[in-house]
Amino acid sequence: MNARRGSYYITYEVSWATKTCPHCKQRGASGHGWLFKESPPTSPALDKRKPIGEVFIHEDGEDCMILVESERPKSG
Repeated sequence: MNARRGSYYITYEVSWATKTCPHCKQRGASGHGWLFKESPPTSPALDKRKPIGEVFIHEDGEDCMILVESERPKSG
């Protein structure tokens, strides 16, 4: 992620053939992931992190980020 938004760890959930982004409805997106502030544990079985937002991966340009209610929602 870029510096003005801070750094996040992404766990990719699903990818698909490029289609219109479900969030911004303006760009082509090819996947979805969850945003975390903490780095992933050494084993997926130990992963107790809670996502702080989600991301839609765009084919070109900046991805759409949606942060939880306690954060200021942003999208690119």
